[in-house]
Amino acid sequence: MIFRKRNRPFQKVDENSMVLVLSGNEKEILTLNDTAFSIWENCDGKNLEEIASYIIELYNLNKDKYFETVIADCDEITSYLLENGLIKSE
Repeated sequence: MIFRKRNRPFQKVDENSMVLVLSGNEKEILTLNDTAFSIWENCDGKNLEEIASYIIELYNLNKDKYFETVIADCDEITSYLLENGLIKSE
């Protein structure tokens, strides 16, 4: 499955490193942490494994040690982003 970002208005909140994003239905404001925001911003035709590899590089993690944990977290975040209309899958 390939993920693509849907462009939505957002506002970065400096105090807590949170991002406020208008949901896909344009009726809710969603809060994303830095990791979720990075995943949303980089859903540009990547699959789950590519997204997880990007996060591992971003946070300079040991791929052998953390890949399974990161891919599970990325799966959870992409599911949330899909459910709220911030990304689409192909």
